[in-house]
Parts: sequence; C-alpha cells; structure tokens
Amino acid sequence: MRVILAIAMVCVVPTDPISAADLTFEKDVAPILKTYCWKCHGGGGLANGLDLRRRDLLLAGGKSGPAIVPGQADQSLLYNKLKSGSMPPANTTEENVVYAPVPTNDRQQEIIRQWINDGARSEYSPRGLSEEEDPALTADDRQWWAFVPPVRSPLPVIKAVRRVRDPVDHFLLGQLEKRQLSFSNEAGPRELLLRLYLDLTGLPPSYENIQQYLNDSSPDRYERKVDELLASPAFGQHWAQHWLDAAGYSDIVGVDNDGPIIKLHEE
Repeated sequence: MRVILAIAMVCVVPTDPISAADLTFEKDVAPILKTYCWKCHGGGGLANGLDLRRRDLLLAGGKSGPAIVPGQADQSLLYNKLKSGSMPPANTTEENVVYAPVPTNDRQQEIIRQWINDGARSEYSPRGLSEEEDPALTADDRQWWAFVPPVRSPLPVIKAVRRVRDPVDHFLLGQLEKRQLSFSNEAGPRELLLRLYLDLTGLPPSYENIQQYLNDSSPDRYERKVDELLASPAFGQHWAQHWLDAAGYSDIVGVDNDGPIIKLHEE
C-alpha cells in the first residue's frame, strides 16, 4: 500500500517591529484616532471639550485634563481609555443610530503607547506668524477706513427742511439739492399702504385692509402696520422664496426627467 504524506508548511510572517523613533502624530497616530475617535472628538463633535485632531489639542485636553503626558503613556488618559476598552464607548446616546463600536487592537495601542513614551513627536508645531508674514500696521495703514473709529458727521445744511423725516434725509437731500432736485411728492395713505404690502408680503392689501387703515386716525398707524406685516406669515412666505430658489427647492419628486414617475410632493 502506497502511503502519501502531505506536509503542510505554515509560513508565519512576522509583524514589522514598531520603531518609536520613527513615530509621528501625523503619520502613525492620527489615522488611528481618525478611525476610532474623531466622530466624537474631532470633525464630528467635541465631546467634553476634547479635540484629538492635533498634538497641541491633545496636550490642551478637555474637561478631564490633558489627553496625553509626553514621556508617560501610563499617565495619559488617551492611552488608558483605549487600553481599557472604555473608548470608543460601548453605546451611544444618539437617537435612531445603529452603533457597533470596534475597539482598537493591540498593535494600535502599542503604537500610541510608544509614541507617547518617546515624547509624542509631531511634524507640525503651531507657532505665531513672523514679522515678515504678519508685519505691523503702519501709520498709513491705520488710515484705512476699517481702522478709523466712526465719527458722527454734522448734518448737511439743506433748504427743504420740511421734507426731513429722519437724519438720513439731510444727506439725501443735500446731494439732491446740489443737482437742483428733491424728493418725489409724498405718497398718500392709500399708496403708502399699497407699497408697504407689496414690499413686505408681495401681495396687495385687501379692501378690508385698506378701509381699516384709512379709518385709523392714530399718529402711529403706519408704524403699527409695519410691525403687523413683519410678524405675519405672509412676510416669511414672501421672502423665503429667495433662499428656496438658492437651495434649488422643487415641489416635485422624480428622476431622469421621466414624466410618468414625476409627481408633486404630498405635503
């Protein structure tokens, strides 16, 4: 009887040793933190005031203090939280979120441990701008309008003083009178009400609105009407069209310009 022996050879590929001297935050640590931590401590949010996106931010820490202590991994909150498995957390307080955290593995924890113990090196160090990059303001620079404190200008002297309703009218009339012009004739109460409705709601006033306004003899009827229209739903509906247009809002749903499947929104 012929006996065939099958010898299985197992090839074990050793894991590359971790060289602490070569570890940097950007190259080795940030990818780990981005995967496991940045959702809550980075671009996705700043839970407990902690941001883990840069070395200096780890040193600043959050409500519980610095996240790392360079040279002392065992005293660093970041390493201890990952090593104990308490971070990422086992569950989430977010509603309607399926959360299945995956803990860091031994190699990732070792990278962070050695990185901290070696001094927590980083290729980027925040610094202030140099004099060349941010030169001091000169006396001429400070004459730019943005650096000049506002000063109340004297009101221009005008002829048509009776046309003034507001201090701004002095400046408007001052320029108009230089050109031998003036304001248009004042609008009557009916015309003024029509302009107000069209400007604020995009619709003309109803007959009842007009009669109510004309029968109101109080001196502040116009101001009260302005407040009334600004507080009305019609004001919001009229001006919302601008940002709805910018957002590309549409009352229909459908794709590929297929007529049979395009329909109006139910609400």
